[in-house]
Amino acid sequence: MRARTAEGRTVVFATYYLTEADDYADRVVLLTDGKIVADGPVDAIKSLVGGTEIRFRMDSAEVSRFAGLPGVRQVHLEGRTVALRTGDSDATLRALFATFDEFDDVRDVRTASTDLESAFVSLTGGQER
Repeated sequence: MRARTAEGRTVVFATYYLTEADDYADRVVLLTDGKIVADGPVDAIKSLVGGTEIRFRMDSAEVSRFAGLPGVRQVHLEGRTVALRTGDSDATLRALFATFDEFDDVRDVRTASTDLESAFVSLTGGQER
């Protein structure tokens, strides 16, 4: 595929394996129930749901405390693990730790770029492919 596109050709393929599309595609069209839910460059689609996910553990996680942090677009609580989707992870982390007395039990902080699979699930409301 890369050789063909390097020659100036267009390659179109359909896949359920979104990691493959994330790795190779320049442009992606996401469909659910026969309707287009997103169309554009991979990075643009991923940024629709928040470019980065910040995950951490807390003993007393109250979701409403995190929704107002800069850049946060979505907050999800899984037991004691908080997942924040953010469009500006630097601003979100600065604000989280600037108010450290309020969030003094934050631990095991990890950041990861949103992958295409996560974007698809967010854009389709978690529907099965």
